[in-house]
Amino acid sequence: RAVLASDGATLYWASTDGAGITRRDPDGTVTVLVPPRDDHPHIGPLVVADGWVVWPSWGDDAVWRVRTTGGPAERLYEVECLYPDRKVPIPLGDLDTSLPICNACTAAHIFRADED
Repeated sequence: RAVLASDGATLYWASTDGAGITRRDPDGTVTVLVPPRDDHPHIGPLVVADGWVVWPSWGDDAVWRVRTTGGPAERLYEVECLYPDRKVPIPLGDLDTSLPICNACTAAHIFRADED
């Protein structure tokens, strides 16, 4: 199986078994953006936006991205706060920097595993 995405001119595809991500330009040039790797065991749907190819990797429960022009793949976590009833999210940074902020949140209606 493979997953496909396009930005309107260029086609991107990946095998769902972790065989890497490949780009085909309109002139027929084929470029491997992400070679097969053990840390991308199950690539999910590809999204192409703002110069990035983004995908979930279910084997490590992460979201990854690579520039459409190539380069190293990197983990992507962006956390935004939507409480209390925010119309526009507040960016909190990556998972490591946002965790203490979220854990200290006192907004009403936030479920906490240690509370009834």
